[in-house]
Amino acid sequence: MKVLWLARVLVGAVLTVSPKAHAQEVTQAGGRVVNQPSTLPKPQALPTPSPESEETRAQKQGFLPKSIPNFANTEEAKTDFVDVCKNIRITKKEKIDLTSMENRLICGDPQDGEIGTPWSQIPPNEAAYFLKGFLQTRGYHQPEFIQDGLLLFVRVGPISTLKRLEILGGPPGFQPPRRRLVQGEPLTPAMLNDLDTWALSLMKNEGYACAETETRADPELGEVVVFVKPNGLRRIRSLEEAGDTGLREGALNRYNAFLMNDIYRERWVALTRRRTQDDGFLQTMVLTTKCEEGDAVSLIRDVNLGPSRVIRIGVGGSTAEGGRVQAVIRRNRIGTSASSAQASVRLSYLEKEINRQTASGNFRWYYLHGEERYSLRPEITFEHLSQPTAESNVMLVKFLHGWTFETTNGQWDLRAGPDYQYEDQQRVETPKTINIAYLELGARWTDHDFEWFTPSPRTGKSLEATLLGAHKDAFSDYNVQRFDLQGQKLWTIGHSDPPFFILGTRFNVGSVFAESNEIQSRLPLRFLSFLGGERDLRGYRYQSIQRNGGGALSHATVSLEGRFHRVIFKRADVFGFIDSGLLGDRNFGLTHPLYLSPGLGLRWESPVGTLRGYVAQSMAVSNAEVAYPNSVRLGITFGEEF
Repeated sequence: MKVLWLARVLVGAVLTVSPKAHAQEVTQAGGRVVNQPSTLPKPQALPTPSPESEETRAQKQGFLPKSIPNFANTEEAKTDFVDVCKNIRITKKEKIDLTSMENRLICGDPQDGEIGTPWSQIPPNEAAYFLKGFLQTRGYHQPEFIQDGLLLFVRVGPISTLKRLEILGGPPGFQPPRRRLVQGEPLTPAMLNDLDTWALSLMKNEGYACAETETRADPELGEVVVFVKPNGLRRIRSLEEAGDTGLREGALNRYNAFLMNDIYRERWVALTRRRTQDDGFLQTMVLTTKCEEGDAVSLIRDVNLGPSRVIRIGVGGSTAEGGRVQAVIRRNRIGTSASSAQASVRLSYLEKEINRQTASGNFRWYYLHGEERYSLRPEITFEHLSQPTAESNVMLVKFLHGWTFETTNGQWDLRAGPDYQYEDQQRVETPKTINIAYLELGARWTDHDFEWFTPSPRTGKSLEATLLGAHKDAFSDYNVQRFDLQGQKLWTIGHSDPPFFILGTRFNVGSVFAESNEIQSRLPLRFLSFLGGERDLRGYRYQSIQRNGGGALSHATVSLEGRFHRVIFKRADVFGFIDSGLLGDRNFGLTHPLYLSPGLGLRWESPVGTLRGYVAQSMAVSNAEVAYPNSVRLGITFGEEF
């Protein structure tokens, strides 16, 4: 990665800009891949400067301000400038907020001692040298400095903004996306670094692990050009370990979001790092890319284990379910297989009829050497659940076997094993106690795009299927099965980054299969269907839609949402949606009414989590002559997505 300004480097202050005729190179470290020498040709020849005097050249470079005796007595000096400090004045129409360190470097250090005393007096030419760089970091590339004795006057000049961005080069057929939200922004070194890194990541996410970029900018015209050299498509041929983790060989590979001989994708390498750290397994992990001969690229994994215990506390909430608090304590790296144990508590409360308290513990034992993605997953959960139609106290014990495996595009997570559930139901037509044992089978598919963009959903898909089956000869009083299938798909519409419009859909279908439809009153709430709330019909109260005084035996919901991304002050989103749902009181039989919930809302990715607010309408469509009330509901969620 190479960044070229039509400028001169100022070490410590980043840059100072001279006219276009005096462009020089600035090389930023850290962007070039290991062992990959720069072979980029000069995109174009820069103009050769005409001969100048030493004084003229020094003035342009900022070492020697223009000397104008008695300038301080002019009308311009008295009316157009304000004091920055005792000996420096700046044009007052521009508000430049300097940091305390920057002030000390141009105005002098007021402190005494070995450090402060040598910096107590800053010569005007040295102050101009530093100040030029400070202004440049704020987008001011054409300042003018005037010296009158010990006084330094600074005409800040116009701010340079980005007016045009162009990416040249790349592999055949490469069409870079249009970069949004940068037009009209101040043209600063930080922006150049960001644009250069962005262009380089485009190449690396397409498989060009050893790509190079070179960026040139003209601050006067507001133009930036990024030249890209792909250096060939690469495949991951090896993964090397740096240092000793104390774990058995391959234990970390269960977090890999890639396969050997896959085409290199920088995003999946970063996803591997994020998986490992989000799991609380490591404190840091660095995956270094090393380019080899031919089409090969090697990854070198260097880890810092950090503490083996992790404590996390999170908060969230919604107007549907109330505020939520969750605390988790996790013990990682148990044994050389890096098994883990976790205990968690989750509390939510909106009102007396809508609240939930859950305490759970689980253990993941990676028992099979050489197959690091197989695990036993025993788990126990105690829960008190209160919703508009029922209240229950539950103990759920699971003993599942799990297996995850990676493909080129995503990850499968499979699980199977017996469950035992004790449930005490209250606030129903007939309070009862239920004991039931059943087999749980589940499969979840998540593609890499969906997983990577979880903090800011924009593309990808996920799908999950669950089957619960109880048999009267296996610790159950009846035969019953429950099947659920749910999925989500997101599309980025257009060819821009970040995307301008995102379209998403989600669905959820499920049904109970039993010998009789009269079994409803004998089932635990986990086997029944309720609608209403953020997860399905946002215009309705949480879990308020039911059948026959209790949960339904089958359901189907579909939602469609369109979102205009970062269109309000370049930060907030506008979205619209329509939710729909049906319930049924027999095996996979859905009946009217059709529940609908259209709405509009705003979304903001705040520094501490996603905040969404919306207004939704509830309505129902039926082929019977029955009137259903319509109402408007205001919803707010924190920490939840579509």
